[in-house]
Amino acid sequence: MEKKTYKCFRCGNLERYYLKGVRSFERAPIGFCKDKRQIVDVKGGCDRGCAKCGERLKRRFLGRALNDLLIQITEIRKYIEVVYNERNEDEDENVR
Repeated sequence: MEKKTYKCFRCGNLERYYLKGVRSFERAPIGFCKDKRQIVDVKGGCDRGCAKCGERLKRRFLGRALNDLLIQITEIRKYIEVVYNERNEDEDENVR
């Protein structure tokens, strides 16, 4: 059976190096492989690679999780305000 070859630039084990350009950082043609523990060419490949999870996907899940937390916090705040207002109304009625 043929082993699948992973390209280094698509591998999750690659920590790519960047060079400081005039206006922004530019990708270097080399990077550090965490699995091999050595500097490799990004156009190379091996059979020990793993698929890289996209940053967009991570950010989307993070955004959804933060949105859910904000909704829960808002609901708790509304509940606390209702309870606080009821207590103040009861105290106002007792004073009169």
